[in-house]
Amino acid sequence: MGILNDDAVLIEPGKSSGDPSVATVNCPDESGLGSTLCRIILEFGLSITRADFSTDGRWCYIVFWVTPDHSSPKLDWDSLKNRLLSACPSCLGSFYFCLESNVSKPPSLYLLKFFCRDRKGLLHDVTKVLTELELTIQRVKVMTTPDGRVLDMFFITDAIFMPIDTGGETDLRFVYCAAAICDMLGNWSGMDKEKAKDYILNCQSYDGGFGLIPGSESHETSK
Repeated sequence: MGILNDDAVLIEPGKSSGDPSVATVNCPDESGLGSTLCRIILEFGLSITRADFSTDGRWCYIVFWVTPDHSSPKLDWDSLKNRLLSACPSCLGSFYFCLESNVSKPPSLYLLKFFCRDRKGLLHDVTKVLTELELTIQRVKVMTTPDGRVLDMFFITDAIFMPIDTGGETDLRFVYCAAAICDMLGNWSGMDKEKAKDYILNCQSYDGGFGLIPGSESHETSK
């Protein structure tokens, strides 16, 4: 059996009376996992007021906003965390093939981090963009602030393409990813919109496809 880190389940109790507590689960995905976690939470006398599920088919990130039933005895948060951890699938099955097939050179790990106003479906939208770019989400960390903002950190790997010498900041997929998120959030304060557009267009190859950097062959051509 693989061993999950304690960070696979994080519980943040509400700051004051009436505030919901937040439970996050970050582990390999499997069929029926969401309903199993919901059942455990309900067994502890909690009501689920909101939930956010994100998955790439292999790894999932689930957030529950929960409130206690006032008729229930004082909640044992440590016991709840242990129960949720016990329901999470082992890491071993999810990563064995990846480790076995990349022993000589493991894929590079990249960190995508952004700080913005939280909204419903944000994790889903960002996950969709990363998946369309054939990037694999290995882990997600989400931290919220009292003013309704969220710091999202996506740990991603790229095992599909050969690495380039110039670094990830000039890789078209990461530039496009940053532009897509700026457009999604309606906030371009951290990126020059016109320069990003020009860079993306300069990466277009003669066949209509796009290379990783200006002047390179498109992905479709290099297959």
